[in-house]
Amino acid sequence: MKKLFLVQLFLVFFSLLNAQCILLPNATPGNTLVHQNTNCFNNSGVAFNPNQNLYYGVRAGNSSFPLETWSATSVPLSQTTAGFDWRGMWWNPTTNQLEGNGYNTSGIWKADLNGSGYALSTGVTIFSGMNQPDAQSCGDLDWQAYEILYYFNGTIYRYSRTTNALLGSYPITGTPVAISNLNSTTLMYTGCTGKEIALLDYVNKRVYVYNKANGAYAGTSQLPATAVTTSSFRTSWANCHVWLFNVADFTWYSYKIFDVCSACAPVYTIQNHTLCNGDSLLVAGVWHHLSGTFNDTLIAANGCDSIISSVLTVLPPAASTQNHSLCFGDSVFAGGTWRHVSGTYHDTLTASSGCDSIVTHIVNIAALVSTNTTAAICAGDSLFLGGAWRHLAGVFVDTLSTVTGCDSFIFTTLIVHPVYIKTNTKTICQGDSILAGGHWQHSSGVYTDSLHTINGCDSIIRTVLAINPTPYVNLGKDTILCQGETLVLNAASTNVTYLWSDNSTNSTLTVTQGGTYWVEVAINSCKDRDTINVVVNERPVVDLGPDQSLCPDRTVFLDATTSNAKYLWQDNSTKATYTVSTDGMYWVRVTVRNCSASDTVKIDFANPDCGCPVFIPNAFSPNNDGKNDEIGLVNTFGVDLKDFRIYNRWGQEVFKSQSLFDTWNGNFKGGQSEIGTYYYVARYHCRYNNKDYVLKGDITLIR
Repeated sequence: MKKLFLVQLFLVFFSLLNAQCILLPNATPGNTLVHQNTNCFNNSGVAFNPNQNLYYGVRAGNSSFPLETWSATSVPLSQTTAGFDWRGMWWNPTTNQLEGNGYNTSGIWKADLNGSGYALSTGVTIFSGMNQPDAQSCGDLDWQAYEILYYFNGTIYRYSRTTNALLGSYPITGTPVAISNLNSTTLMYTGCTGKEIALLDYVNKRVYVYNKANGAYAGTSQLPATAVTTSSFRTSWANCHVWLFNVADFTWYSYKIFDVCSACAPVYTIQNHTLCNGDSLLVAGVWHHLSGTFNDTLIAANGCDSIISSVLTVLPPAASTQNHSLCFGDSVFAGGTWRHVSGTYHDTLTASSGCDSIVTHIVNIAALVSTNTTAAICAGDSLFLGGAWRHLAGVFVDTLSTVTGCDSFIFTTLIVHPVYIKTNTKTICQGDSILAGGHWQHSSGVYTDSLHTINGCDSIIRTVLAINPTPYVNLGKDTILCQGETLVLNAASTNVTYLWSDNSTNSTLTVTQGGTYWVEVAINSCKDRDTINVVVNERPVVDLGPDQSLCPDRTVFLDATTSNAKYLWQDNSTKATYTVSTDGMYWVRVTVRNCSASDTVKIDFANPDCGCPVFIPNAFSPNNDGKNDEIGLVNTFGVDLKDFRIYNRWGQEVFKSQSLFDTWNGNFKGGQSEIGTYYYVARYHCRYNNKDYVLKGDITLIR
């Protein structure tokens, strides 16, 4: 076994030796990362892999949302699903892996990477449970103190990356704007001494930096006016830049806020080594003989880690395969001798690389080939088998040579299929048709089809066709009935059966209600059906009132008003109302949608007890709405008024008249009277009985 001792003859010096982080008053734009999967709006994180110069970006909210990989020059390389409900995302230089925290109790996650460093949808949970101040918190890694940091509601929270235990919290101080201006979910770790923590003022488009040691405000960098900011998510830190996501074009935009980023991240150097199988390499004090990546951690001149990654590739023995196909009885030289039995044999040689080269010989000795097959013909046909034309069933042998020149025997079993003749009897209804004899047939008769069986032989089908009569039924046109009327639906025919929509089986159906009715008549399996719609309209309600005996000089108003109706009175008038002033019998017929109803009333004017029943309503509302605005005497037929007066509660006369038709409008002395109770006195003479009357009472004025 060979052993190679790798001597580390140099240290990698950090390129930003002794540089200071100077905050730029105005941030400058950098790279952009365009998502190829446009299912993006709440993107929450960007991370940079310095070992392979790759960017990663993810959308928060669901494990099926996009996770994408770009080159350092923003070229899209890979798109996959997140595999985890991401919030914060960062690159861990200690473990060389892509990590992040998830929603609520999702925990801390490590995403798998393929051999090119592209992010995959698979991964493992590093810590589970709710280990963050808020369900939506987007954390970042302090790789110097090896802590996971979060911002929530004005406070910085520190969690151990080793145990995920809460290490402490402290408020930020000195922020030049209200805390509500800050992006509520996202913290950015810059690694710049005294300015380690960055928070986004989404209102004023600024980035504020804070001292991690005490949370004190340490400065401002103004973003360009074109920067797109948001109150939550869509903000991240990677490769010394602030990253902001624009939903409108699915793009992460980066902004440089320091002149240089002096964060002391590890510097990686990758060395590739190739060994033969069985050799080994000394890396970090250990001999390695298997392929893999092994790290030596050194200290650069500026005190930062310098990591040399040795990528060890152990070459397996060079291998090649040779296939040998022989006829039975032949042989080939393999594995140091002549072989005449099928098998695998190996020869070990030395390749140009100095590693073993193994030649594998796969020897196949062909046996005498014997093939069994089956052939089929129709009766009357023949097939050439066993050196002759065969028309009878049997087994026949042919001797041939294979493509390798070996003997091959073919045993053929010959099957002779018969020709079939079949007769079918079919019955259809009159008016229907069936495919027979190559055409659609609708008449009785015998029809012949020549077909092929599944074996390809002739099959003669004779179809004997019979025609059954089809019944006919007609229920008439759709009908409108009036309430109380009936309709008899008649489907009577000869030698048929009946089935109505209500499952009755008589030849008729009596209808009294509206609806859709159908009947199906059948002779054997032949059927016909008809449907009728019946509408039942209600009759109007007509009431002229009771018979009346009235005093002379009176009139009666008969009202038969009904919506959408026509009217006919005893004298052929057609109005909705009728005024009666003479004795007689009065009737009206009201018709709505062809349905009628009538009423009759007897009226005479010979009431022996006629008086003058004058009255006054007990309330009125003079508010000028056109309803009950005035009050006066009512039912004054045959009356001679002597005096009508109205008084208020203090006895003041507010109205006076000697006319039957005068009314009080509620005013007194040019103004409106108060709401309340008023008193009236009316003196009048009744001409019907030649008597004098005094009518007293009270009325209520309301508004």
